[in-house]
Amino acid sequence: MMTFARQTLSLNRAARALGLLVFVLFSSTASYAQDTIAAQPAMWKMEKDGSTVYLLGTFHLLTPEVQWQTPRIMDAFNAAESLTVEVTDEDMVSQKIMALVQQVGMYPPTDSLKNHIPEEMFAELSAQGGAVGLPAQFLERFKPWFAAITVALQHAQANGFSPALGVDFTLMAKARATGKPVQGLERAEEQLAMLSSHPPEVQEQMLADTLRQIEELNELWDSMIAAWSSGDEAALDKLMVDGMRELPELYQVLLVNRNHNWVPRIKVLLNTSGQHFVAVGAAHLVGKDSVIAMLEAEGYSAERVME
Repeated sequence: MMTFARQTLSLNRAARALGLLVFVLFSSTASYAQDTIAAQPAMWKMEKDGSTVYLLGTFHLLTPEVQWQTPRIMDAFNAAESLTVEVTDEDMVSQKIMALVQQVGMYPPTDSLKNHIPEEMFAELSAQGGAVGLPAQFLERFKPWFAAITVALQHAQANGFSPALGVDFTLMAKARATGKPVQGLERAEEQLAMLSSHPPEVQEQMLADTLRQIEELNELWDSMIAAWSSGDEAALDKLMVDGMRELPELYQVLLVNRNHNWVPRIKVLLNTSGQHFVAVGAAHLVGKDSVIAMLEAEGYSAERVME
């Protein structure tokens, strides 16, 4: 049987595979001076009857030293008539979503996380949160799943990772600055529903193991960045997707079903004349159940674009 520690790593991989809405709501940009990483992330090109669609596998949070805006990527993006992402930035920060976060991720003022987890677990959460600037009074309103993801990702931010530096936000900002239309493949509330659907006992165990695995999670971030930067599809599949495969229900809901839902929307682009650019998490474009594999199964041909 898979250990809860492995399950927790899988759930956190799943959170990173999503649009990271939760982290975006509570993050700020950090600045670190490190050696430059010349990234060459994987990108594919599909063509059909006068339509060209580029699909870029993104990393939602990055550090300042990761330089990914290569001529290969930016030429394709700049020539595109539209940008398609998982969830738009406007959708992420809408008042409706802020209210929904409180509804599915936080307890009402009359309740507290202290009432739902052991005292020693809350003490450890307070210590880990305090180390990255999250006071206990802030965290005690969070439900276990929300606390687990927030603390894990806040530790990633402490290591220099930021959504403001991520590929998705960077491309959305560039698109809006030039008047390029931006559309989402799904809504933010769909992502929140997926993250908050675990039963209370799984949420509690997720939090317990996340607190034990903080250092390992940070190391996993570094490994994934290295694989993404080199465009290593096999390594990305192993690091980002394998853990979810060991939990078939999680894998089906968070990856396979979403990929299936996205394929018809990408096919619309393939049947719309002109050039289009699609930027989604790298986990969705690698492996046997990827968006690329699903489109190829329907007869479309994908070409890996190299510098």
